[in-house]
Amino acid sequence: MPINDVYVLYGLFGLAAILVIINIWLLVRLARIKGYEKLNAQVSEALADLDEVKNNLSSLEADEESDFSYSKVVRYDAFQDAKGRQSGSMLVLNRKGTGFIITIINSRDRSATFLKEVVEYKPVQALSPEEQVLLNEARKG
Repeated sequence: MPINDVYVLYGLFGLAAILVIINIWLLVRLARIKGYEKLNAQVSEALADLDEVKNNLSSLEADEESDFSYSKVVRYDAFQDAKGRQSGSMLVLNRKGTGFIITIINSRDRSATFLKEVVEYKPVQALSPEEQVLLNEARKG
């Protein structure tokens, strides 16, 4: 004999009614427990603290995108007469590939410093071959 859908529906309504009655009974018993209000306040405070932690975490995740996460230095001889790899370039980027390259060129009688901007792995100014190698390595990851 097949089960009629109406009987299943009545059974589910009955089960739901029993669960509602049990839930009300448990709430009444819980309200009688000494310190329930204090516990309720502590739970509310804990939930508020949890919301604050979530907001702080979101803020930290947003800040993380702008923090520098990649850096590399390469040293080289910029001129034939200057030995000892006294010249060098340093690349510093955030997770989005935005940052800068600092290059210091040293020879026997003079020194020059260059600062070049990089936006999303693309240089704003023209790069030397050494600087381009640094940027290519960073782009590859």
